[in-house]
Amino acid sequence: MYKKICIVAPEFLPVPATKGGAIETLIQTILDENELDHKIDIVCVTRFNRKSKQLYNKYKYTKFIPIKIIDKKRGFGRFVSGINFAIKKIFKFDIRFNIRKSKYENAIQKSNADLIVFESTNNYISENFTSKIGKNKFILHLHKIYNPNEEWEKQFELIIALSDYCKNRLSSNGLIPKNRIHVLYNGIDLSKFDRNSNEIDNKKLREHYGIDDDQLIIIYTGRIMEIKGVEELICAYKKIDKKNKSCLLICGGDIDNRNKGSRYLEHVKKLSKGSNIVFTGYIPNEDLYKYYNLADIAVFPSTGEEGLGNVVVEAMACKLPTIISNSGGMPELVNNNTSLIVKLGDSFVDDLSKAIDRLLLDKDLREKMGYEGYLRSKEFSSKKYFDDYINIILKKV
Repeated sequence: MYKKICIVAPEFLPVPATKGGAIETLIQTILDENELDHKIDIVCVTRFNRKSKQLYNKYKYTKFIPIKIIDKKRGFGRFVSGINFAIKKIFKFDIRFNIRKSKYENAIQKSNADLIVFESTNNYISENFTSKIGKNKFILHLHKIYNPNEEWEKQFELIIALSDYCKNRLSSNGLIPKNRIHVLYNGIDLSKFDRNSNEIDNKKLREHYGIDDDQLIIIYTGRIMEIKGVEELICAYKKIDKKNKSCLLICGGDIDNRNKGSRYLEHVKKLSKGSNIVFTGYIPNEDLYKYYNLADIAVFPSTGEEGLGNVVVEAMACKLPTIISNSGGMPELVNNNTSLIVKLGDSFVDDLSKAIDRLLLDKDLREKMGYEGYLRSKEFSSKKYFDDYINIILKKV
């Protein structure tokens, strides 16, 4: 007998993921895989979006309950925000918050589901609400690192963490027992990356970015942010042995091209001048495989705490050897046969430089690690993600 599961998406972006979003893409993965292998009936509570609504009929085993949210940055939404601000200030009552709270509670009750899975936190659902329906029905799936939270222990029967690192953080002070936290590694559509570019495309890309045919390419993909270690990577690259003809290809944009992201991007670009370093800007996910195929080594030098890091799996699926920092849960994706792991600390830049040099100088090692990484990437397929997700929420593990 199939169970009915209510999946509550974050409020910011729609599902299907027509506007992108890492969590929304993972939810769509669950929906897509369930169409191929019908294990549950799904009700998806998600932000309304016209383009996404056009795809609802594609899903036989998912019913959507769209939540209409007024954009406070536009016309009428701006007016409503002004009224709400005044009422909140005078009467200490947040109309906007309470309207959304009511919408989410009604949607969840309307779903009539056996289990309710929150994909990320939802500020509109209180302990009173979960207690009324039954705490044993509620599951929280976290997609980044969080500190322990006493409210979650009261609200949710089960919590799903992104990695063992995240699980250990959640259970660190004993508020949430470890046996109520399960680990679910992300999965990706490996077919998007397990594909080859043709020589003509490779040549065009090299010409476009001014990269010589005999230059080995080190690639970084991801957002251009301080916590991603881009500055440290640039400094490490500038220290490598100049006898190794190479280029550093940095693929990604900053945070919406604004605020601290833009300042940081300009800073690292200035730091890179005259050093065979190329910034491509944002590359759509469906085109990334062409850039991975162009490269010889992938480097992910995060200096902040990474919950996991899908880009590592993407690179491995493209048969690239990887160099990573020991940040957060990222080392859980790799092993010594696939990757060089560089420890964060005072000597991080020097050690990172040495790791890059080591792979640049050793073609056999690059090829061996690339192949082992390719095999390892199979552990993080969208199919495995779906199967593990189902087993966890239906308490089969």
